[in-house]
Amino acid sequence: YGIGLYISAEGWPTVSFGYDITDPATASDTNLANVFVGAEGEVGDGTLGASVQVEESGNNGDVTTSSYEMWYAYPVNDSITLTPSIWFKEDGNGTQDTTGYALTVGFSF
Repeated sequence: YGIGLYISAEGWPTVSFGYDITDPATASDTNLANVFVGAEGEVGDGTLGASVQVEESGNNGDVTTSSYEMWYAYPVNDSITLTPSIWFKEDGNGTQDTTGYALTVGFSF
């Protein structure tokens, strides 16, 4: 089951919220609950965004994984947008945390 909501008011950042849950009686050992919050808004010439996601998993919801992401979409010109991003994932199951970086180049014609 899930619900999602986003608010986009003029002059304010867009804010997104999502919540999903699985019935533990019928679920396997995966994703029992998931909460997502994100925001994105105009900063300078581009768009700055950030999000946080927390997920409970495991047989009894005993493993919590948190993910954080931040990006900035910069329009180089009318056809090209550069979007550098960074994300962190904190694994609650005892494995090493993960950090990632990306540069996305968007083309539109």
